[in-house]
Amino acid sequence: MSTTFQTDLFEQLSSQNPSSQYHLLPINTLFLLDKNYNILDTINDVTATYSSGTITVTADYTAQFTGSVASVGIGSVYNGQTRIYFISKLKAPVQLTQGVTYTVSGTVNLANFSLNTSPFLGATVSMRLIDIIGGILTGNSLYAGKTGQLFSSIYVINNTQNTIQSFKIPVSILTLKNGVMTIGGIVPSTIQGNQISVRNANQESLIQINGNTVITFKKGRTIAIELLF
Repeated sequence: MSTTFQTDLFEQLSSQNPSSQYHLLPINTLFLLDKNYNILDTINDVTATYSSGTITVTADYTAQFTGSVASVGIGSVYNGQTRIYFISKLKAPVQLTQGVTYTVSGTVNLANFSLNTSPFLGATVSMRLIDIIGGILTGNSLYAGKTGQLFSSIYVINNTQNTIQSFKIPVSILTLKNGVMTIGGIVPSTIQGNQISVRNANQESLIQINGNTVITFKKGRTIAIELLF
């Protein structure tokens, strides 16, 4: 079973607006989908838990129809609005029989992010970002329902000298298109560094990019990180 991230997961984290707040809705629904990803039925009574980068969603379901399920969606329904955060395509379609009760269980590895950070090497998505998203989506009271600017600033750091230098660049670009989130800002003055850290409003590092070579970022140019999912 392969799981793909859906754009709904990050719409509220971007919405073409750099001041967007991370007020995502927790997972409360499983969606049974046909081969064309049409919704066959929904399961509203689900249990979602998060641990060490993995979301697990389980539910008991008494089939309301007889037919074939090709994929399962994981997401939220609130005020009649449907948001599917993940879709898991089954290795083979599963045949359901109306009136029979099934146990449905699915897992999502949030660490399946990747980064496009050329010319830097050694880029990592911090577990802090993954923990925040996992906590929100499974209703953890530390995160769910809270608001705050998730991507607040980009720090360019030079640790190749005796004194570590860091330069703060406010995030002014935050877009989401075709599964690629772009986080960026305008360099206020010419700076040099071999590390980039994307941080939230609490100065917690969410994305860390390390490099051995010092790179010059010229004044007025755009610095951007792409998060792929």
